Amino acid sequence: MKQTAVISWAAEGTKAASGQQERVTWSAMTSPTRVAAKSGFQVRVQAEIASGYHLYSTSQAPGGPVPTSITLPAGQLFSQPWPQVEAWPAPIKTFSTEFGMEIEYYLGKVTFDLHVAARADATEGAHEVVIEIH
Repeated sequence: MKQTAVISWAAEGTKAASGQQERVTWSAMTSPTRVAAKSGFQVRVQAEIASGYHLYSTSQAPGGPVPTSITLPAGQLFSQPWPQVEAWPAPIKTFSTEFGMEIEYYLGKVTFDLHVAARADATEGAHEVVIEIH
């Protein structure tokens, strides 16, 4: 069985007020675009961060700023068998006097790779992969 993964995502906190530039512009793609049931594939999510803004890393330690979270919600034909999200380039690390700890963040552009698998009961046809970004 073959199926096509179509990407959609829900990103919070990226909408700007009317006339203002968005702080983060998100895009996503899959590789490969056709997979069989129980097969794995990669979802690549890219964030372009506006000048003067930053995005906290997905690996930010507890006790500081809220880390960025990229997940697949339950209830779809796809799962995330490995919950870790790989990011590149590596985040910038610096000590924050505001938080009293090392913080991690990205500037400019960052790419996140998620490992995704089609469920065994996935049927042939086009299916949407829903990604949540917080």
